[in-house]
Amino acid sequence: KVIERCTGSSYPAINSLDLGNILICYPNLDEQKKIADFLFLLDKRILTQNKIIKELNVLKTTLLKRIFSKELRFKCKTRDEFPKWEIKKLGQIGVIVNGLTYNPNDIDEKGLLVLRSSNIQNRKLVFDNNVFVTTTNYNPVKENDILICVRNGSKALIGKNAIIKREYENLAFGAFMSVYRSPFNQYIFQWFDTTEYKEIIRRNLGATINSINGSDLKKFPVPFPSIPEQQKIVGFLSSIDSKIDIEVNFLNKLQEQKAFLLQRMFV
Repeated sequence: KVIERCTGSSYPAINSLDLGNILICYPNLDEQKKIADFLFLLDKRILTQNKIIKELNVLKTTLLKRIFSKELRFKCKTRDEFPKWEIKKLGQIGVIVNGLTYNPNDIDEKGLLVLRSSNIQNRKLVFDNNVFVTTTNYNPVKENDILICVRNGSKALIGKNAIIKREYENLAFGAFMSVYRSPFNQYIFQWFDTTEYKEIIRRNLGATINSINGSDLKKFPVPFPSIPEQQKIVGFLSSIDSKIDIEVNFLNKLQEQKAFLLQRMFV
């Protein structure tokens, strides 16, 4: 009701007289206390859930640092050490695929979904802000491709990435994005979550435009263990990612529950 009474397009506001005339539900004090106590407990649980997620993310960051600095190593089934790691450049072990250039006349709600920077949130694909275009000439994404933001108005968004799942194959991606494709992408995707990767991105940003070009991306040096050790690293870190996803989903349910209850209580 407050929003409905706001005026102004740039800075919506409500004057005190209108605010004072808004009618609200007003239960007796005993019911107010029960409502407040219940919502307090729910808010407390939401805060706890946020803390759990934060601690898991700190754990993931710590483990990434220890693993990719080789402080923490895995062993093979015979309990022997895996072979020494190599340093390989992204261009040696994979290819970079460029995105689709389109103009406003190509935009059509009945067209093909084009993945953009806004479709990546927390290293996952989201579909809250979509653009569709009419085109038949494009490079489709494939399963296990890593979609990377390579150009953006915000420096902080350069380098953010998500891995393509099977259900999203054959979608297009925009010109401000690139795809990295290799047989080792499950491992590379974990390395793309390290502070080392983010620092290399920062050092290679264009001087005048917030971008990273393909020729520079190909030169990124990647710590490269043997395939069996890569598999162990991916399995270990992916299990933490799965735990984080579970806790985030539970947090979302708690927040939805609170919104639902507030709506039902005060109608």
